[in-house]
Amino acid sequence: MGTCTSQSKNQRLVEKAKRAIEKEGYTILEIKDGKTTDKIIPNKVVIVSKDNKKYAFKIRYFQNELDSQGISAQVGILCDLKHPNFVHFQRYFIRNHMFFFLMDYYPVTLRSLLYESKSITQEHKYRYALELVQGINFVHSQGHTHRELKTQNIMISPEDRIIICEFGLEFDSDIHKKKQETSSLSDKWYLAPEINQNTESIYYQQSKQTDIWAIGVIIAEIFGFKYASALSSNEELERIKASLSSQEYAKCLGEMDQSVQSKVVQMLNLNPDKRGDIADYLPFFEEKYNQFNQGMHQNN
Repeated sequence: MGTCTSQSKNQRLVEKAKRAIEKEGYTILEIKDGKTTDKIIPNKVVIVSKDNKKYAFKIRYFQNELDSQGISAQVGILCDLKHPNFVHFQRYFIRNHMFFFLMDYYPVTLRSLLYESKSITQEHKYRYALELVQGINFVHSQGHTHRELKTQNIMISPEDRIIICEFGLEFDSDIHKKKQETSSLSDKWYLAPEINQNTESIYYQQSKQTDIWAIGVIIAEIFGFKYASALSSNEELERIKASLSSQEYAKCLGEMDQSVQSKVVQMLNLNPDKRGDIADYLPFFEEKYNQFNQGMHQNN
């Protein structure tokens, strides 16, 4: 009975979401994960078009005034964050207990690029790492934390630029706990080891240091370390996390430039206090990218 009631409520929300989007003059094309338009679920991203241009709507359902106030405050922050490596939120509106966030649409994720493409160039590796650090340094410098960093939430723009998306919008700890319980092993790989997944306060355990952990994982993946895709159990995941500062782990990053490797190992330190601030890493990655570019020009 409960399941049927939940499905019925969800279907009503689906129809309300459709009407709200279409009333604003947008045509619904698809859900980001490829499901049909009949399966719209609040908290998903809906791809739409208007005036021959594609956009993305993130729909966030709220149940009470407290939820609404929390989301409104976060939306104000998102709209004020202007950076070349951060997604541009164009507008938002509220209908039927749902927030609709309109943002630029990017069809390619960093994850698909890294795991489905044959290879990326060395120039891409150094530049993507730099742009990721630049984007999160900007977010942290404004006094905020991302909380949702993973390769699925990083897009590649048509200009071949890193675009950081999916800034944490969950204000209900139960919702966030459910997300972590049902997330894949590869998603959990981005969660810093100090986060206790058995509590209902996962969202509030996130910090700038947990962002840095996720950045370390992502940069390792950019440079070819894709162990997360082969994880087979939670036990294996925890064992790998526990060995990150060991020499054995460092050897796994053998193809990575030694100086970059040392920075990644620092980002993945099991002690969050020893990871430092993201601003500490920015000069290093700027210098590495500039050195690489200079070397390329000299060789040509």
